Amino acid sequence: MSGRSDDSDSPVLLSIIVPTRNRGRYAASMIESILRLEEEDFELVISDNSEEDLLANWVDRLPRDRRLIYRPVPGLLSMTENHNRAFAIATGEFVCLIGDDDTVLPNIFDACRYARRHQLDAFTPDTPVRYCWPDMTHRYWGSRQAGNLYVDSWKGNLWEGNPQREAQKCMRRAGQGTGWLPKLYHGIVRRSLLEALRMETGAYCFSVSPDVYMGVALARKVTRQTCTDTPFTIPGSSGNSNSGRAAMRQHIGNLKSDPHMVRFKGEVWPDGVPEFFSVETVWAQAALEAVTRLKWEEMLSAFDFSYLYALCFSRHPGYREEIRKAISIHAKAAGNSVTSLWFSAWMHSIKYFGAKSVYYIKRLARPTPGGYSREYGPYPDVRSAAEFAYTLISKETPPWIGELSTTK
Repeated sequence: MSGRSDDSDSPVLLSIIVPTRNRGRYAASMIESILRLEEEDFELVISDNSEEDLLANWVDRLPRDRRLIYRPVPGLLSMTENHNRAFAIATGEFVCLIGDDDTVLPNIFDACRYARRHQLDAFTPDTPVRYCWPDMTHRYWGSRQAGNLYVDSWKGNLWEGNPQREAQKCMRRAGQGTGWLPKLYHGIVRRSLLEALRMETGAYCFSVSPDVYMGVALARKVTRQTCTDTPFTIPGSSGNSNSGRAAMRQHIGNLKSDPHMVRFKGEVWPDGVPEFFSVETVWAQAALEAVTRLKWEEMLSAFDFSYLYALCFSRHPGYREEIRKAISIHAKAAGNSVTSLWFSAWMHSIKYFGAKSVYYIKRLARPTPGGYSREYGPYPDVRSAAEFAYTLISKETPPWIGELSTTK
């Protein structure tokens, strides 16, 4: 299938990148949502590695739209391989990566023009608007979040980003979360930086978690970054997504047999990272892969393995043998004593349980699925949820297309 791109050689303002696989009903709603936007200066790039023809047949029935570039990709690809295929198709000046159950907000194009005007490498937003698909279930809340849109407050603030500082913070917390790194996933990044990564390392991204890998890797390349508490996108959580599995505490398993891992062939698992699949170990692997590929020794030495072990012991006690083995391997490689690593992990565990206790005490004050977020809905899909969210953007966001208003 050739796709539906424009014949012009001039780059568009924004490429919205969506790798997908066997999730046609989510992707169809996402595509509808984005193509309904009035903006013309963008392309929506879909790299579809599905075994089923559901999405391909649906796209074939759509009216021609030059903004949509749909590429079916045969064969069994890992998630990262499919991301690399999608990045290679993009032609935009800026790039934003989202999932097939997410969507973007209309102000993302204003953000790109702001980034162009101020010569930014990256524009990094918060995500205070989130959508739960009707098939979303939670370990504690069951289906009470299903179909709902959750919204936090934002002020439209801007501040100058510090990629080096954020990379240090990320490594000190063992790669756990991207924080205010220059995110490609639900953020805006100049595409030329992705090409620089490809030229240096041989591919746009590696590892089991492309979003964490890209956040750390881009921190090595980005020099001008602005951050904002304003949303540009709506992350969606659906029943059979990684976020859906995480909500049910099912995002864990054997490295060789977990459904997420079976498509990764020859993936190198770093010494010292416990050999099981979980959010914590996958994010650690991605962060270490990024600094290793880019030969970023300063950040490699900042990685806190003891913090990783504390999280793994606290959240996944069933994998204690894998954790013990990882501690022994890392102690030997680093020339440290096993006892000192255990003690450091134990201290981190005390802090972790203290922070969790404070969190649960606060949540007891608002014992609802949304907590302190406002709840709207239900909505049957991300398209209908986004249409309502558009009204919130126009009502609640002060003008931020101007000078930096705050500093963080």
